[in-house]
Amino acid sequence: MTTRKFIIFNIVFWVLAGLVMFLESWPRASSHIHVALVRNIYFPVIGFLISFAIISFFKGTFFQQTKQRLWLLFLASGVAALITAVLLNPITYLMLSRDLQITPHEILSTGTLYFVFIYFIWSVIYSQLTGQSILHGGIPEAAENGLVFKVEKRGEKRLLQDHDICMVRASGDYVELVTRQNTYLIKETLSKLEQRLDQERFKRVHRSAIVNRNKIESVVGKPGGTYELILDGGHVIQSSRSYKIYVELILPEA
Repeated sequence: MTTRKFIIFNIVFWVLAGLVMFLESWPRASSHIHVALVRNIYFPVIGFLISFAIISFFKGTFFQQTKQRLWLLFLASGVAALITAVLLNPITYLMLSRDLQITPHEILSTGTLYFVFIYFIWSVIYSQLTGQSILHGGIPEAAENGLVFKVEKRGEKRLLQDHDICMVRASGDYVELVTRQNTYLIKETLSKLEQRLDQERFKRVHRSAIVNRNKIESVVGKPGGTYELILDGGHVIQSSRSYKIYVELILPEA
């Protein structure tokens, strides 16, 4: 998922979540409508910001490799819910002119189960959009320093380490793993594989291509804000304008 798509998804989700929470609390909060409005305006803002911390956790090596993802989703949702309650509930009680010193347990308990449920729904949707399983890790095989793929070329089978890959190209429901001398086809989608690769080394430069920044030999600027990347082995890939900023961040130092 690109940053733009993630931000759009995040905004839409949390606006809808705030609306649902407001409607759910309406029967109880109709006499304090201004409090309900403020509470359910702050809630989407807090959820939007916390979700960036959650995806950092989801992209971590431990989460990617664990076989207990479902429990970790619940744990992450619970922690996020508690943080939300601690940030949101004091604002609500102050607006109701209540003494915070005599309601400490309510600060943690009020609405927390709802928050857990909403964060868990967010996590499940995010996992689906990024092609990740919510039950277990999807890394093909873990090596000490990266991923290992089982590949085949003209009947010869071998294990391919990710650091040998120059670039990855989309090919329908398959992807091409391009090394210095060979190209291997595996059953996978580019978006799913992107989530599994080392985010520091593998960078998207085109909607259908990811490059290994360690394999870039030179970059040539082209008209219109695009770049031509020359990789190890003489492979050439053209970036797209929409990924210009990402290419510029990985340009080789002079």
